[in-house]
Amino acid sequence: MPDGRKADDLKHCQPVHTVAWEFGALAIVDAWGDDVPEGKLTDFRKAVKAEPGESVAVGWVIWKEKQARDVGWKKMMQDERVTKMERPSTANA
Repeated sequence: MPDGRKADDLKHCQPVHTVAWEFGALAIVDAWGDDVPEGKLTDFRKAVKAEPGESVAVGWVIWKEKQARDVGWKKMMQDERVTKMERPSTANA
């Protein structure tokens, strides 16, 4: 994600968070890689082919158990609030 688009990324995540909470999420984490070192063989930046001026953004949802995750995730992926979302542009603003 372009470095200057952190607020856009977080804004985009909020509706997904709302749906995840409704379907049983226990915790939701969004991380912005502002201090991600380069590895010798591989690293987060190489994994996503990040270019200069871009940061690695990653997030995850914590569920009570795998079954809760499977059910909650399926419901999320069928919920119109998620399926009809516009995906944020990764182009620099």
